[in-house]
Amino acid sequence: MRIAIVGAGIGGLTAALALRRADHEVHVYEQARVLREVGAGVAISPNAVRVLHHIGLADALARVAVAPISMDSRDWHSGDLLGRVPLGEAAVERWGAPFYHLHRADLHDALRAALGDAHLTLGARCTSVAERDGAVEIRFADGREAVADVVVGADGVHSVVRDYVAGPDRAVWSRQVSWRGLAPASAGEALDLERRHHSFWGPHKQFVAFFVSSGRFVNWVGNTQSEEDWLAESWSARGERDEVLALFADWHPQVRGLIAATESVYQWALFDRPPLSSWTRGRVTLLGDAAHPMLPYMAQGASQSIEDACALARCLTVHRHAPAAGIEAYAAGRMDRTARVQGASREASRTVRLMDPAEVEARNARLRESPEAPIARFDWIWSHDEVGAKTLEPVRSLLGSLNHVSITVRDLDDAMRFFGPFLAFLGYDLVESLSDPNGQRLHVNANRHNGAVLNVWEAKPELAAHPFEVYEVGLHHIAFNTDTREQVDEACALVTRLGARVLDGPADFPYDPQGWYAVYFLGPDGLKFEVVHQPSKVRAWRAKR
Repeated sequence: MRIAIVGAGIGGLTAALALRRADHEVHVYEQARVLREVGAGVAISPNAVRVLHHIGLADALARVAVAPISMDSRDWHSGDLLGRVPLGEAAVERWGAPFYHLHRADLHDALRAALGDAHLTLGARCTSVAERDGAVEIRFADGREAVADVVVGADGVHSVVRDYVAGPDRAVWSRQVSWRGLAPASAGEALDLERRHHSFWGPHKQFVAFFVSSGRFVNWVGNTQSEEDWLAESWSARGERDEVLALFADWHPQVRGLIAATESVYQWALFDRPPLSSWTRGRVTLLGDAAHPMLPYMAQGASQSIEDACALARCLTVHRHAPAAGIEAYAAGRMDRTARVQGASREASRTVRLMDPAEVEARNARLRESPEAPIARFDWIWSHDEVGAKTLEPVRSLLGSLNHVSITVRDLDDAMRFFGPFLAFLGYDLVESLSDPNGQRLHVNANRHNGAVLNVWEAKPELAAHPFEVYEVGLHHIAFNTDTREQVDEACALVTRLGARVLDGPADFPYDPQGWYAVYFLGPDGLKFEVVHQPSKVRAWRAKR
C-alpha cells in the first residue's frame, strides 16, 4: 500500500514513522523548502508520550525534554499556589508515561531523524487532490504530481486536503490572542522559577510558563482577549514585547520578568471550528489540525495528532488489503474523542475569559479549596492508551477466532505464571497437561467460548521444532496457525502491532487456500513470531473437537 502524507508537522511525521514501522510504503510531502518548527514550546501529555515511546523515540525524547515536577495553578498577582497536579514520577505511576515539556523544534528533529529524509520531499505545496481509477492523485504548485493508494491530509488549519474532504473551512474568530516567547533559562533561574508547569490565573487572562530544551529556555504563553477584528491565523506573526508587558501590568514579577527577558515575541489569533461531520472521502483522510483544530486551553493539539497517527497506522495495518475500510475505521475510532477534547478546550477558554473580580476570586477560591481537583479535568485525556487499549480487544477477538495457536517456551512453569492471567482474560482454561518421553511438557488450553485451542509447549532447545535460534528471553516463538486469508491478515496485523517486523516469508502474503506457507517475524528483545497457513492441521484440530 502506497501512503502519501501531506504535511510534515508533528502529526504528519509521527504518522509516517508509525506506518513505516508497520512496513508500509510511506512518503511525506511538505510545502516548506526548509523544515523547521516555530520557536515555541509544547506540552506532550502521557497519552501521547506513550505513543512516541511505542514508535521508538523514548531515548530521543529523554535527551531533550523536561519532565516537570507538577502542574501548578497560581494566583496572577501574589503567585500563591491555588492547585497542583503531581507530575514527574507520579505521572508515570498514574498514567503509565511521563508528562513532557518540549521545544517543538526538538520534537520535530527527533521525528525527522527517526523517519529519515529518504521518505520526505520538501518544497512540495499541495494544490489539489483527486481520486481516479482506485488511486489518489496529488498535484503540487510546481507542476509535479504524486500517486498513492491513500492520502492523509496533515497540512494544518489551512488544509487543502480538508477542503477536498469536507468543503470550505468554517473558522470562527474567538476574540482571543495568545502571545508566545522563549526566555533564556538564566532569566527563569534569576526569578526562582521551578521546573514545574506554571499557570497564572487572572482577570481576563492566563499566563503559562515552563522550561524546555533540556532546561535551556523557558517557554511562556500569555492568553488574552481582543476586541479587534483579526483575519489572519498564523503561529508566526510577530508581536511587540512592550504591548505584552502592558497587557500583563501588575502581574506577578515572574510573569513580567520572563516577558522582559524575551527578545522575540509572537502573537497567535485563536480561531475556533466545530467538529467535522466526516474525516474521509474515498481513499483520503485527515489528521491533526486538518481534522480537529482546537483551542489551546487543554494543551492537546499536538498530543491528539500523535494519537491520530497511532490509530491510523493500526487501522491501515489491520486493513492492509482494504485501505478505504482502514481509513473509515480510523475516523470512526477517533472522531468522538477528538470532538470531546475540542469541546473541553472551548469550555476551558470560558474560564480564562472571566473578567469580573468577584468571579475571578470565586474561581481561584474553588482551586484553593480542592487543590487536586484539576486532576479530574485531565484524567480522562491523559489516561487514554491509544497503543494498548485498542489492541487488547483485537487480540481477544483474534485468539478467539483462530482454531489453534501454539506458544513455545523454555520453562513452562515460568511461562504460565506470566501468561496465565492473560489467557484467563481471553477466555482460555487449562484442559490437559501432557509430557512426552523426551521430557517436553505441554499445557493444552481451550477457549470456553468457542473451543479454540492454545498450546503452551516447553521444548528443550535441541528438540525445539522451529527454525529459530533459542534466545535468552525464555520465549522461543509464538505461532499463529490459520486456515483462511482473513485469519492470515489478522494474525500478521496483530504481530505487527506488537512491534515485530517481517523476517522472512512472502512479502505480500500470497494466499493459497490449500497450501502451506509461513511468514516469520522478528519482535522486541529477539522474540520470534510466525504466521502459519496450514489448513489441514487446523481442520484436523477442528474435527478432533
